[in-house]
Amino acid sequence: MLGIGSPLGADTLGWAVIDRLEQTLKGCHHGRMHIELGKADRPGLALIEMLRPWPHAILVDAVVSGAPAGTLHHLTGDRLPRSPARLSTHDAGVAEAIGLGSAMNTLPPLLELFGIEVVPDRPADPEAVGNLAERITRHLGC
Repeated sequence: MLGIGSPLGADTLGWAVIDRLEQTLKGCHHGRMHIELGKADRPGLALIEMLRPWPHAILVDAVVSGAPAGTLHHLTGDRLPRSPARLSTHDAGVAEAIGLGSAMNTLPPLLELFGIEVVPDRPADPEAVGNLAERITRHLGC
């Protein structure tokens, strides 16, 4: 599981959720798979290489899609962003990396994106961070 973000504004959200999950997922195994948590600072297209070795990857990121702030998102399969549409808060973002990785057939067989709708340049809402961490924990069956 990879928190996408940076140390600034709403972009801290992915990292804050990973920090929360580090506490709640200790010792949890999803089926037979061990859960590894990490953070990436605005990886851009390098995200493709970061995801390549994993059979199942979960991305956690701030989302800007026009939905109300605080809306929780869970996208998989064809619902994942695959174009330059502004779904991520990053310049060379998740959508571009997923689109290119998909075209190159290098993405994990199972790729999921969990996110929270944010207002750019505002800090991540601690309550929303907790809500998303709980949702991911339940999704993993922990």
